[in-house]
Amino acid sequence: MDTTRRNFCKTALAAAAGLSLPASLAAASNTRGKRIAAIVVTYGLRTHADNLVTRLLEGYWINERFYTPPFEVASVHVLHPPKDNRGDLSKRLAESYGFRLSGTVADALTLGTDDLAVDGVVIVSEDGNTSWAKNPFFRFFSQVVDVFHKSGRSVPVFNDKALSHDWIQAEWMVRQSRELRFPLLAGSTLAVTFRRPELEFSANDKLDEALVACGYGEPHVESGGFHGLELLQAMVERRAGGETGIKAVQCLEGDAVWEAGEKGLWSRSLFDAALSRSDDTLTGKPEDLIKKPLAFLIEYNDGLRGSVISSSGSVGGYNFAARVRGRSEIQSTQAFYVGVNGNSFSCLVDLFRRMMETGNPSFPPERTMLTCGTLDFLMRSRSESHHRLETPELAAVRYEPGVSPSYYQGRGS
Repeated sequence: MDTTRRNFCKTALAAAAGLSLPASLAAASNTRGKRIAAIVVTYGLRTHADNLVTRLLEGYWINERFYTPPFEVASVHVLHPPKDNRGDLSKRLAESYGFRLSGTVADALTLGTDDLAVDGVVIVSEDGNTSWAKNPFFRFFSQVVDVFHKSGRSVPVFNDKALSHDWIQAEWMVRQSRELRFPLLAGSTLAVTFRRPELEFSANDKLDEALVACGYGEPHVESGGFHGLELLQAMVERRAGGETGIKAVQCLEGDAVWEAGEKGLWSRSLFDAALSRSDDTLTGKPEDLIKKPLAFLIEYNDGLRGSVISSSGSVGGYNFAARVRGRSEIQSTQAFYVGVNGNSFSCLVDLFRRMMETGNPSFPPERTMLTCGTLDFLMRSRSESHHRLETPELAAVRYEPGVSPSYYQGRGS
């Protein structure tokens, strides 16, 4: 379908829904001529690749505003075509939009030449089915960097969700972006999606404790836990003093989770406040509803205590609460994930568009790097009899948060 026909259909659909379209529908974005390569592990319906790359092809909605496709998707490399009934979208979309289906990462970035031939790169390393450690996080990123080295230049990179399951790899990836001087945006949609109610801390807010209650657990402890950890990090990094690093972590499971709560290692009042923000909390005691409780405990250098508590079985979604020094009332919110059509991903696509326009990510990649490291050490704690682990590597991480607001405002669409 050509651009004129697509735009006509979008205008007609919007009119039927009673929505108004911005003038940007008729006018191409100032990034429209830029070419993007997408490197994805799989491209099935509602996979991360579909939620991200398809929006680059077809445009996206945020609240009641439609954004035209900001770039030309020039090439897509798919490592593993889907094996389930979601099917492989990449071939059908390539026929419709004319992008190159590349057999290798290098071909996708060079478009069959000997040099870097695109203006930006999108990496999607998780497919939702492969075990966390077997996703090609490092493989994809290092192959992109190899092309940068050989070409003698680099372009902006968006890395969906985690940089890596491994702290050393994640730290190397961020270091490469500094050494080769390319903007790097990385992370999860839960950190930037709409918040209900809207909540963000200021540089004057001193936090004593923060907690995320979310529905992660087996068999997706790492994947779901990463979402919860990055939401926690996105909220608390804006506290007084900025981010000063993490001193120690501990993973708990089973009855030890509730016992830790009774001992004050995590706050039950914050847990209850976070659960109260969910749209689908079930009636009953969490101790009875949550069959396999899990807790991530984080000790920050500046004394802040953070925790991510599995609420799977009691509540879905991702919910946050914190105690701010000098305020009697607990501050809490829900990170609203728009499940229908995965439209929270529009926020990440729009942040990538902004980075391509300005040359700067809206928040530093150190946020995602620290989250990756935190999860790595928590999984080590889990495998080492749930012991508390000192984390001098994470204690050395320092960074200032990005622009404010750090999330997309409004009710979401």
